[in-house]
Amino acid sequence: MATATTAKEAKAVEAVEEPKVTIRLPRAVYGEEDTLFVGVNGKGYRIKKGVDVEVPRSVAEVLRNSEAAKDAALRYAESM
Repeated sequence: MATATTAKEAKAVEAVEEPKVTIRLPRAVYGEEDTLFVGVNGKGYRIKKGVDVEVPRSVAEVLRNSEAAKDAALRYAESM
C-alpha cells in the first residue's frame, strides 16, 4: 500500500542534492545553438557547449545514453 507523503517530507527529499560531475560538451559549430537542453525528472538544464560545467550525475548519464543511442543508430544504418 502506498503511503501519503507530506509536503515537509517531499521538501526534505528534494533538498537532498545529487552528486555533481564536471562535463564538457563539444563546442558549437557556426549556426548551431551554443547550449543544449536536457530534462531529467521534470527538471530542465541548459548546458553551455565548449566549457567545463558541473551538472548532476543524472544529467551526465542522460547525455551518455543519448550518445550511445546515436552510435547504435549509426552502426545499424551503416549495416544496411
